[in-house]
Amino acid sequence: MNTSLLPLLACPVDGVGPLMLDVSDGGGEGDTRVITGTLTCPACGRMYPVAAGIPDLCELGGDPDETALKQHEVSARDEEASSYEMMFTTYQTAAERLAILARLALRPTHRVLELGCGTGRITRAMAGRCAELVAVDFSMQALRQLHHHLGDRQEVHLVRADVNKLPFGCERPFDRIVSSQVLEHLPSPALRHAVFASCRRLLAPEGRLVLTTYNHSRQKRSSGVAKEGRHESGVYYFCYGAGELANVLRPLFAVDEVCGVRNRLVPARVIERVGRLGPAVDLLVSRTPVSRATGHLLLVSARPLPPGAVVHPRRFHTVAEVFFSERVPAGAADVVELVQSPSFQKGGRCEEFWTIAVDLSGGEASLIDSFTKGARADVRRAESGGLGYEAHRHPDGATVAGFRTFYDRLAEEKGLSPADPARLNRLAEAGLLDLSSVIGEDGGALVWHAYVRTPERARLLLSATRPRAGSEPALRSLMGRANRWHHWRDMLRFQAEGVAVYDLGGWYEGSVDEGRLRVNAFKEEFGGQRVRMYNCVRPLTLRGVFVLAARRARAWARSRVGR
Repeated sequence: MNTSLLPLLACPVDGVGPLMLDVSDGGGEGDTRVITGTLTCPACGRMYPVAAGIPDLCELGGDPDETALKQHEVSARDEEASSYEMMFTTYQTAAERLAILARLALRPTHRVLELGCGTGRITRAMAGRCAELVAVDFSMQALRQLHHHLGDRQEVHLVRADVNKLPFGCERPFDRIVSSQVLEHLPSPALRHAVFASCRRLLAPEGRLVLTTYNHSRQKRSSGVAKEGRHESGVYYFCYGAGELANVLRPLFAVDEVCGVRNRLVPARVIERVGRLGPAVDLLVSRTPVSRATGHLLLVSARPLPPGAVVHPRRFHTVAEVFFSERVPAGAADVVELVQSPSFQKGGRCEEFWTIAVDLSGGEASLIDSFTKGARADVRRAESGGLGYEAHRHPDGATVAGFRTFYDRLAEEKGLSPADPARLNRLAEAGLLDLSSVIGEDGGALVWHAYVRTPERARLLLSATRPRAGSEPALRSLMGRANRWHHWRDMLRFQAEGVAVYDLGGWYEGSVDEGRLRVNAFKEEFGGQRVRMYNCVRPLTLRGVFVLAARRARAWARSRVGR
């Protein structure tokens, strides 16, 4: 381990970093290498050893069945580490290496992360082509084999960790992320999606993800190979289809290419005999659509969507929803919906949207001073006790479902539309959904807030209070305090986490709707400024043009029927 890796590392359990390093044996005076030592989380106190220059930050905890499968795979990988590369022919390794390197387009300035490096079939091809390479695997024996092969390469860092609990706390530190035949061994869709979400978080804005995984190819299907199962070793596997893999990635990435690698167009014995020509031919074949059916592996090359963007697949098209930005992800969708764009956008339909935005860049004192006198009094009274606060920066499925149930009860009482579960789940998968709640003395939730959150802005999306059994003054007073205190606690949390703007989610421009005017008055209690933004919809592809034209035609037809 080199100490230059330390700023990147964080606790794999709570994500806090940088870790504290205690060196037992180093490389000597002026040498930044660490041979043995201990890494300690400053928050939870967990300690992780560094042995033979390899930090061990592996945490496999989680679902018991999934953990058991992973532990079995760790044992299998450790046992086969010394002979692992003998399972691949020269052609198989060369063809996959060439395909991956062609899509990575490495530069000498790049910092690269490899997930599931194993004994280094791909790692060794990348070493020396980039500025820094961090290679992660959960098999210590495989990492030791790789360490032996690499020798004294200072730019390559080996880390023992689970790809589902990556020990990196920095946002977007890597220019490239690569993974070779790892995804198919994760034993659930949730675990596979968690890896995609981590890759998006760790990739630089102009970064690239390149990975290979099992293809449920035409040959496998005709041979009766199951889409999902276990190898003779007991290791779990899953085979993707090309379209299936692209659709899984699209909520988080702009997918540039899905193709087949190690194509079986001629018998394997013929390919093996042609030497270097075989991988070069395979690279050419991978550029054609036929490779999706003939490749033993699928290779995907994708770019992370910008912060605040999520792609929603529809039946015949895809929609990119982009919050608070003018940046449109090229090639990611057929239609883009710019939500609260800071400026008017040409080439589509744009509508004004007014909201109240609170500047969080000042201190806590200036923030509370901007509240009205009544709001400050409610916050101080709530601070005296009796209420609890819970926040969920990355809510899991159960938490999202709990919020939705709570919100839908209020919606039914008020005659409002229920929450859209598909949209909430996609926002959560994209890392854009933030949930929080205030807990009453009875242990139940009094208020829930759902936010769309980017690094710069948190925007209130949905808010719900516990349905009232009556209209007693004491209950109304309690709910008022809980609501105001909830906004206050959310503001403080977002401020502490570096969010610059707290967006109250809209402001009614009219003067007729009494209910919406009361909501305006409530929002104005927290200070802030009224801001004009724009909600815009415009096509990105020819298909998008037709989709929006069909929308307008349907809207016109409904308006005629209504007359």
